Amino acid sequence: MRSRAAHVACLVASAAALLSAGQRSVSIQSAPVTFAALFYEYRHRDADRAIEILSTWTDRQIERDAKLPPDDNDSWSKAALGLFLIEASGRIAAKDNAQRLIAAAADSARGTGDRRLLAFCRDWYFAGFTAWTSLQMDVEGEVGRRFADDALAQLELGKYAESRIVIQATDRDGFGYFSNSPSNIVGTSSHGSYGEYASKAERAFRRTLELDPTVTEARLRLGRVLWFVDRNEEADQELTATVREAAAANAPVLVYLANLFLGQLDEDRERFAEARNAYESAVRAYPSGQVARMALGRLLVATGREDEGWSVTTTALDPKFWERQPPDPWRTFELSESAWWSPLRFRALRVQVRQR
Repeated sequence: MRSRAAHVACLVASAAALLSAGQRSVSIQSAPVTFAALFYEYRHRDADRAIEILSTWTDRQIERDAKLPPDDNDSWSKAALGLFLIEASGRIAAKDNAQRLIAAAADSARGTGDRRLLAFCRDWYFAGFTAWTSLQMDVEGEVGRRFADDALAQLELGKYAESRIVIQATDRDGFGYFSNSPSNIVGTSSHGSYGEYASKAERAFRRTLELDPTVTEARLRLGRVLWFVDRNEEADQELTATVREAAAANAPVLVYLANLFLGQLDEDRERFAEARNAYESAVRAYPSGQVARMALGRLLVATGREDEGWSVTTTALDPKFWERQPPDPWRTFELSESAWWSPLRFRALRVQVRQR
């Protein structure tokens, strides 16, 4: 009995230390450790360590023990737990619980008018967008239902669909998303085989612009998707409008990308003078845009202006020219839905729940 009483006293002392904000950080190095202690550590102290420990738990442990502590049942705590479970586990055992928590937090935020929490819940879905398929999560359907009137949510849905468009590795443009194994094919264009994702992307980008016409990135991406499916005149209109709107908003990255895509579109239509003008406009808007310089140099060589073309190409490949220059926006655009961004997005969300 004495031993048991001593053990209970030790547990009480440990719990008191965890809950005391004025105490030094409590070690969670040794196992076993309660989920409540891990959640506190994640939210208030060493999140990486808490994630590391929870990632070693079995599915059964997570399903049984991953619950909100009684005193942390508010909406932001639900959001924090939903984030913790996905960051630490990424397994189906945690997915259903995490999604229920985020859905409950989103419903509460909509009811109370908490825009920050609602934005957090929206961004939670997109932070792990590239991983949700393996977790059997219908993020597109969930976001479509919960955030139908959110322009940024629709933009993200469009970007995700755009990233799934299948482009053959033999495509002429050389700037697409390559795959040797096209799937879900419902139609073709001169650029390759496409599935349902092109129409999904178009619908999402158009919906974005309906909700907020100032989201110029949606128009840029809409124009590019239309070009992919050979609706060239419509693509030209959207990309030209993007250049105009982006210039008025002083957004050189969008001016650069829109002119880059216009140049590619004009090359496809063998409108080489217009293509050259577009590439030159891209370079003027963003002088360190290496892709536009390479495209311009290649076009000049192909149209008989070899000396000029090779000069432009040599400059584009010279490391000294790019020293201390900002990176080409194309790379960020190309990787906009890459899994590489997920850790950064999760960390940005983590900061928000630590402030609560």
